[in-house]
Amino acid sequence: KIGRVQIVAFQAKADHTNGLHDTFRSSLHMSSSGKYQGVYIPLVVASESQSELNLIQKAVHLQQVLFEEERNSYLNSVENLQDEDLMLKIHNAAVYQKALCRVLEHCTMPLVLVLENRKLQNELQLSQLK
Repeated sequence: KIGRVQIVAFQAKADHTNGLHDTFRSSLHMSSSGKYQGVYIPLVVASESQSELNLIQKAVHLQQVLFEEERNSYLNSVENLQDEDLMLKIHNAAVYQKALCRVLEHCTMPLVLVLENRKLQNELQLSQLK
């Protein structure tokens, strides 16, 4: 008997159908009407036969995609602002920087933990070989 697992992966996107574009709401992925629009994202399950180099390349690519999404979101939020909206520009820049830090943290912390565990395993193997 073959088991099945169903996973639904999606991302919320602001619904701007009524033409209003409030920057605070767009940074929260919510429209002025309070509705969310789902954007479905494909999910690929990798087999165990892939090389470690290929997996590292995919992890780097994923981080680049996440950074590009945050950059596009930031640029969309500031493109229609007038020069008088200085505080809003500063706020959007701070939100953008916080988002980049969050992406960096979420991408690198698991890798750091894996590398630390691998280092401990290597040290243990080295001590056993001596």
